[in-house]
Amino acid sequence: MSLNLSPINSSLTQKQKLKWIFENKKHTKKVSVSENSFVIEYFEYHDFNEFFETTKFLFDEFTKTYPIGVFKIKLRYINEITDTGNYREWDGLIDSNLITISKEFVEDNTDILNSLHNLEIKEESYNLKFNFGLHNSNYPAEITDKIFILDYECVTADDVEKADVYNNIKQYNQIITNWFEKSIGDNLRRKMGVNL
Repeated sequence: MSLNLSPINSSLTQKQKLKWIFENKKHTKKVSVSENSFVIEYFEYHDFNEFFETTKFLFDEFTKTYPIGVFKIKLRYINEITDTGNYREWDGLIDSNLITISKEFVEDNTDILNSLHNLEIKEESYNLKFNFGLHNSNYPAEITDKIFILDYECVTADDVEKADVYNNIKQYNQIITNWFEKSIGDNLRRKMGVNL
């Protein structure tokens, strides 16, 4: 999640910009603070409630010390789905609409090096960016690992007052959750431990 902050009285010049980075001992959580951003990153995400409570605590403490006006909010989830077998076969794991170009449009005997796609949607109060497709961690070599990326990002269309930050985060989480559910199949849900 990224909260882009607009400080009320910023006196730093372009050459004086500072950035502070704080990490937990396992390097699975990171907070970055600069003149115009407050970023919380989870590299091992398990539960939105834990993420939200941690974010709320850190952001509340930060804004008690530093008076900040309005915000841009960005919430992003990057999901890396891995499996074994043919990298073009995602039946029951990924919605078939997301793999059609790699599976149907490109001939079977053609080696795909990467197949990443971008969809951007403008709604009244936010924009949604959705990047998805076959990711090749060995690019430009041939694909050897079966990896599919589902990358969702909700960003405020306009500045948001501090009182609305948390409602926006919750709303964006629900929007991204809905898109994720739309993107996956029951076989992936089972792999994730969801009882159907």
